[in-house]
Amino acid sequence: MKKGCIVSIFLNFVLIFVLFAILILFISGNLSRYYAYYKGEHPSTVVLQYKEIEFTRTYTVVSNLNESDSTGNYSYYVVDQYNKNEPTVVKIPKDYSLEENKNYEIKFKGSNIFEEDTIYNVFNHFEIASITPTDKEGENQIQDDI
Repeated sequence: MKKGCIVSIFLNFVLIFVLFAILILFISGNLSRYYAYYKGEHPSTVVLQYKEIEFTRTYTVVSNLNESDSTGNYSYYVVDQYNKNEPTVVKIPKDYSLEENKNYEIKFKGSNIFEEDTIYNVFNHFEIASITPTDKEGENQIQDDI
C-alpha cells in the first residue's frame, strides 16, 4: 500500500513539473509562437522570415575577367577586401563598369540568411543596391558589419 502511494505522489510531482515547464515556455513566447503558427494564424513565411538589412563594404577589384554569364546581364570580377586576403570571383551587373586596382564602396541589401561572413556569401546572398568609386584606403574604408 505504501509503495503505491509513493509512486502516485512521484507521478503527480512529475506531472506538475511538466505542466509548469510548458507554462514557462508559453509565457516566454517560445511555445506561443509555434502554437499560433499551427493554428494557422501566421503563414510559414512570417515564422521563418529574416530581417531586411542594408550595409556597405569596400572592395578592391583585383581583376576584370572579361567574361559574362549566360544571360549576358553580369560580368565577372575578382575582388578582395582590406585585411581579408580572400580574392573571390563575383558577379556584378553589367550596369556597372569596374576598373582593375580601384576601390569601390558597394551597398548591399537583403536578408542575412547565412552564418559565415565571407565575400562569396555577401555577393551571393545580397542584392547590390549601388556601387560608388572611392579613394579611401586601408582603415578608412567602409566595412559595415552585417
